[in-house]
Amino acid sequence: MVDQVVKYFREKEKFIEFQNIELDLLKFIFGSPQQIFGITVFEDESSLQRGWEKVSEEFAVRIQSQLVASLYDLKWDMYLILVVQKSIEDIELCKRIENDRMFFKKIVLAENLGDLKRKLPIELELENSDELEVFSDSQFLKELRKVVPSEVASRFDFSLYESMSITEVNNTIFLEPYKSKEV
Repeated sequence: MVDQVVKYFREKEKFIEFQNIELDLLKFIFGSPQQIFGITVFEDESSLQRGWEKVSEEFAVRIQSQLVASLYDLKWDMYLILVVQKSIEDIELCKRIENDRMFFKKIVLAENLGDLKRKLPIELELENSDELEVFSDSQFLKELRKVVPSEVASRFDFSLYESMSITEVNNTIFLEPYKSKEV
């Protein structure tokens, strides 16, 4: 399982593997301008239960606390991936670990827990796109009329949006008055 996870990150062009950081418990660190992922491996469920907090502390102290200056904001986009080599029976343990948001988000991966790509917050993969419902401008305005209070609707000229594109109307209403005043 860990080979599959590491291969996934190595194949993504946006991630860099940091190999010259000496860590005791973390096995791999991958970073991009948007995210940092730490990966560790546990043999089984009981070793996960005993060791996940220690790995979490190492990731926080050795990596997260070192993010300063322009890297400081990355501390909010860190993820600890806990790979378990065997199946996990105690789903409540996984929930407890993944719901613990101390320092950063934790993700538990095991063979019996589903597709790893669905658990990793890296890219949005939309399946069954034929089921997606996308609003056109006119559909959006129709729905907006239903929810806008009547006193607001009476002051709002919806007909403008029916005769021009939303971009043109927004420019006319919100930008043009200020351009003429040279604000």
